[in-house]
Amino acid sequence: MEFRNGNRCCFQRHNIRFSDFSKKTYIYASLQQAMQAVIIFDEFPFKIDTMGWDVVAIGLKHDLPVDDPPATAQAVARRMNTNIRLVYENKFIYDEKSNTVTYNMDYEVIELGMFTVNEHGDFLQMTVADYQKLLLVKQYGAHKLSKSTYRNFFGNRDTFLSELSSSSFELYEIASNDENETCIRIFKENVDIDIFVSERWSAWEHYFHNKREYKQILQDYRMQIYEKARIFGCKEVIICADQGPGGNIYDNMNLPSDNLISYIKHYEYLKGYGWITDSEADEWKNNARHILFASAIQEKPDLSDKEWVDVIFDDFADIATGRTVAP
Repeated sequence: MEFRNGNRCCFQRHNIRFSDFSKKTYIYASLQQAMQAVIIFDEFPFKIDTMGWDVVAIGLKHDLPVDDPPATAQAVARRMNTNIRLVYENKFIYDEKSNTVTYNMDYEVIELGMFTVNEHGDFLQMTVADYQKLLLVKQYGAHKLSKSTYRNFFGNRDTFLSELSSSSFELYEIASNDENETCIRIFKENVDIDIFVSERWSAWEHYFHNKREYKQILQDYRMQIYEKARIFGCKEVIICADQGPGGNIYDNMNLPSDNLISYIKHYEYLKGYGWITDSEADEWKNNARHILFASAIQEKPDLSDKEWVDVIFDDFADIATGRTVAP
């Protein structure tokens, strides 16, 4: 059974406001909230309020057996040294006798297996996104389902058939059993590795303008990302904001890894963005920088006052060869 990647995003984005200004300024509400900084770009055709932008890391080219849910769960459990409960969401109830499909708004999850690697009793729950849809099609056939009567489904029959035939954004979601403190999403080739960064993107970007002062912080975050990426077999990561132009990157992490890299390097994530004009996109390209994490820690290249970090790439090559830059 093949689980294909999809094209839906489960996150809502916030609206970004723009206006004219003339200088890049960092505004800190207080010392304790310094890392919640707001960056204002001046000498730029618009202003960006980045206070709500979070730092996200996308691991590329994982080596998980994603076409096999039990094998994937077993691999994740072993690598994370965490018990994994494999489940699917029982959203659709099919009555073959009446040929009726009912959307269950109060659906429950059905356990497919428990993969235990320790005796702690705690576990992470891994949901197979399209398991039930594929199961229904396999058991009853798409043609029979297309002739069904539908109940409690938002939309009409075409909406249901579209839902049934389309793929979810992610293949798997791994979440904590306690208020979703962990949320890892696995795609055909990539992983949303759910790093913990207490600061917003604005503060993170600020670090790269003050590399000497924040070198240790950057190095610590880099090692956190490296350790998580290594769990999933990712050899490279992309770090960006989850909103603003970076939101388009985050919303397309279901693309094949090479396509996602090309999408970024050719600035395609600026296209079709409702709040940015073509001329503003040109300004963005001229001032936004794609950098390598290792080079940034080595304090090069320096960023001018008009430039900012837009995307960070890291292949961990210096770490793999033991050449990690000392703090």
